[in-house]
Amino acid sequence: SISNSKFFDNWQVGVNVGGYTPTTGYPFFKSSRLNFGAEVGKQISPSFRLSADGTAYINNNAKGGHNPLAIEHVNVAMLGNFNLSNIFGGYKGAPRTFEVEAVAGPGWFHSFYPGKNADTNEMSVKFGANFLLNLGSSKAWAVKFSPSILYLIDHGVSQHTNSLNSVNSYAQANLGLVYRFKGSNGKHYFTFYEPSVHAPVVEDNSAVVEDNSAALSQKER
Repeated sequence: SISNSKFFDNWQVGVNVGGYTPTTGYPFFKSSRLNFGAEVGKQISPSFRLSADGTAYINNNAKGGHNPLAIEHVNVAMLGNFNLSNIFGGYKGAPRTFEVEAVAGPGWFHSFYPGKNADTNEMSVKFGANFLLNLGSSKAWAVKFSPSILYLIDHGVSQHTNSLNSVNSYAQANLGLVYRFKGSNGKHYFTFYEPSVHAPVVEDNSAVVEDNSAALSQKER
């Protein structure tokens, strides 16, 4: 069984950089613009991690137009990360060298525009995957490649509002670096519970035997 963990065990932080583009009608590599982000997460079990993810989007002009602001959008999301390697292959007591995760969760998408009260807010939903390469024997560091799609649920176009429509979405691909903090078990990951093994206690009865022998000898006299 998995050993017990404390609240501050199994936390991790990460940073990433990549590109994004409107999902439909635009070739990814030709139309891609820069995005970058950071994350904080806690591994609840070997198969599930909960993380807070923030991403900034730069120069979103693939559809034309010009916004003088350096960062045009930000998205903050709460994501569930499902470790498919452990779900289907079982946990082996330490992370594998290569693992695959499925990612999904809701978020808040904020757009910055010049002018007073020009900014907009939208609900977002992110779906994606993490392809993790865990480094070294300690598995403290990992490199990950994360393709994903970000849907803008209540985008202000009537025929697509409140739906997962690719017309109102961005395709993304990011490369990231993750660090896992050491836990109270001395490892950077969950370990199996190892029960203590005690040698059987053998009582020393030699003194009792000697006392009994001495008593019998006195009675015989």
